[in-house]
Amino acid sequence: MIFDEAFKKLAAENTDEALVVKYQKGELSVINELASRHQDLIGYKANGLRSVPVPMPALEGEGLKILASSARRFKTGAGAQFRTFLESNLRGLNRYAHENKNVLHFPENKRLLISKYKAAVEQLTNQTGRTPADWQIADALGWSVPEIAKFKSKLDQRELAASGLENLVGTEQEDEAVVSRKEEAAEFMYYSLTNEEKVVYDYALGRHGKMKLRTDGEIARVTGLNPSKVNRIRKNLASRVQSS
Repeated sequence: MIFDEAFKKLAAENTDEALVVKYQKGELSVINELASRHQDLIGYKANGLRSVPVPMPALEGEGLKILASSARRFKTGAGAQFRTFLESNLRGLNRYAHENKNVLHFPENKRLLISKYKAAVEQLTNQTGRTPADWQIADALGWSVPEIAKFKSKLDQRELAASGLENLVGTEQEDEAVVSRKEEAAEFMYYSLTNEEKVVYDYALGRHGKMKLRTDGEIARVTGLNPSKVNRIRKNLASRVQSS
């Protein structure tokens, strides 16, 4: 691609438009400077959606994706400012929030049922070392096997994963749903964690080069932490993701 002199001159400046030119030329690192300059706008738009039950880090993460998309599509020399163009595109946050709100929101009675179900699965998995069968879960909860099957069928995999790090024991599909729906919120939180929290996070989800471990006991053996401490950390992380 050949750039004319005006384009080159603009790239030598330090305006938003100049940074966009550099980004479009392949200097991808300048997106960090653009993100820093417009974090206030992204935060403002995200805060305006606090009433929607979607984690704030997920909204901010989507805002950063919109920023990058805006930088790729912005037309320099058209007379518009990049910030104005970005603000217009950030309207997409509203759509994102409402498309994802049902994944992360449950009535309290449904939360209670999910909590009981997950606790039973975790306890049985710790006892047997494998994912329990429906009949085992039914015995533990005092439900019938058809009730277990019906309960599971009513909740898609994203709903079963919605409380995130509280219970990472389940089918491969559930694990994938945890990652797909919680990854944005959890990854934005990751770099503010203590070293112990990071290592539990990494082994629980199999992130940052660590092997995914299925139970608190396995994580405890590898990390040297007490199993009860692993459990507390994991549930605290889940709570923080949910309330972000």
